[in-house]
Amino acid sequence: MVLANAEEEVAVRFEVSRALDTIEQHLTTDPMLAQAVVDVAEVARYAELDRGRGISLIRIGMAVDALGRYLHDGGVFLYPVAPRALLSEGELTSKERMVLGRWTDQGLIEASAHDVAVRVPEIAELTGLPILSRSTHEELAKRLEFLRGAPLRVLTMTPRGGGALLTDGTGGTGGVVVLAVGKATPMGKVAPPLELPAEESAESAESAAAPDAGDEPTVEIDTPPGVPVWPDPGLVYSVPLPEPPAVRAEPNGVGTALMARLWHCDGFDCPGFGDERRIGQPVPHMRTGVPVCSRHDERLVDAGPRPPEIPVALIVDGLRRRRFMVTVDRPVRVGKEPDDPDDITVKPYLHDAAANWISPEHLKLEIGDGKLVITDLGTNGSLVWTRADPQARPETMRLYKGKSYPLGEWDTVELYTGIELVHAERRPKGVDASPDEPASVLVDAPTVAMMQLPRK
Repeated sequence: MVLANAEEEVAVRFEVSRALDTIEQHLTTDPMLAQAVVDVAEVARYAELDRGRGISLIRIGMAVDALGRYLHDGGVFLYPVAPRALLSEGELTSKERMVLGRWTDQGLIEASAHDVAVRVPEIAELTGLPILSRSTHEELAKRLEFLRGAPLRVLTMTPRGGGALLTDGTGGTGGVVVLAVGKATPMGKVAPPLELPAEESAESAESAAAPDAGDEPTVEIDTPPGVPVWPDPGLVYSVPLPEPPAVRAEPNGVGTALMARLWHCDGFDCPGFGDERRIGQPVPHMRTGVPVCSRHDERLVDAGPRPPEIPVALIVDGLRRRRFMVTVDRPVRVGKEPDDPDDITVKPYLHDAAANWISPEHLKLEIGDGKLVITDLGTNGSLVWTRADPQARPETMRLYKGKSYPLGEWDTVELYTGIELVHAERRPKGVDASPDEPASVLVDAPTVAMMQLPRK
C-alpha cells in the first residue's frame, strides 16, 4: 500500500510537471505577442477555481484555457506579472518554485519590484492589452481612467465547471456557450436561451422551448440548480458562435514611443532587457517619466529603434492553433518538419494527404520593407487568398517554389486545404470558422489527486 501510494504521488507530480511545461508555451513578456496581461499571484491564489489548495500555478493554465475559449484561439499568450516575493512563497511546492524561477530567468514572466496592482494596469495602458482579473470592469474603471468607456479591456475571471470563464464589461463571454438550465438532446444539440419580446407570455416561451412530440427526449445534465456549466466539448451547437471581440486597444502615446525603441538594462543577467533576450522586449516601467527596468528598478538605456516584428497565427481546420513572431533578424520557416527546432512544424495536424503534399520546409516568412513576405520553398506550391478588407470576397493566386509575395493585411496563405497562415491580429471572414473549442493546456493535469497532494 505504501509503495502504491508512493507511485501514485510520483505519477501525479509527473503530470503536474507536464502541465506546467505546456502552460510555459503560452507565456510571454513581449507585448506584441501577448493577448492579455495578468497578475500571476492573483490567479494562483484563486482557490475557488478548483477548490484545491491555497495557491497553485496550475491555475495559470486555467486562465490560459479561459482566454483561449474567449478569443476562440488555441495559441493564446498571457503577459504574466508576479511580485518578486512570489518566487520564494512557502505555500508553493518546491517544483512550483523551481518552475517559477525558470520562467522568470527565461523572461517568460515579469517578476516586478513594484506594486503589481499598479504595474498590471500600467502595462495594459501602455500596450493596449486587456486586463485578465478577478475584478470587474466596473470596479477597475472607478480608479483607472483609461478603462472608462472601454468595457472590453477587462476580462473578469470566475469559476465555472472546474475551470474558469471570462466575461467582459458588456457581459460577453466571447461566444462561449454557457447553460443556465442544463438540457441537451442525445444528438448533442444545445438549445440557447430564448430571447422573446416582452409581450410574449411565459406560456409561449415554454412552448417555444419545448421539443416537438416527434423529437428525441431531452437528457438532463446533472448540475446544481442555477449554476452555469460548460456544455460537453463534444456537443454540436445548434447556433453558430459569434466572432470573438477585438479586445486589444491601441497603445497610448507613451506606450507607442516606448515600444518603438530597444532598451537595455545594466542589471546582472536581466531577462527582460539584457543581452541574452532573444526576441521582443517587455514594456518599461515609467518612474517619474523615466523608463526603468521593472525587475531591477534601474534606469534603462535607449539602444536604438526596435526592429519590426509581426505576429502570425497558424489556423488548422478553422481554428487557431499556434501564434508566433516573425522578426527582421530571424526569418521563420513553416513546414512538415523543419530542421531548426525554433521553426514552426505543422506535422501534428496533418492527415496522410496533407503530409504528402506539404514539404519539410514549405514556406519562409520574413519581413521586408515593413511587410510580411512569404517565399514558397516546397515542391507543390501554396495558395494565397487575397482580400482588400475582412469582408471582401477573396481572390486566389498560386505561389510556386522560389516565388515570394508580400502578404496583405487581410490575406492568408494556404499550405494545404484547411492549413493557413494569417496576420495574428486579423480575422478575415470565414477563416476562423470552426465551432470546436481550443484544446486545454491542462490535459495532463490531475484534478482531485493534485488537490490532495502534500507540499514539499
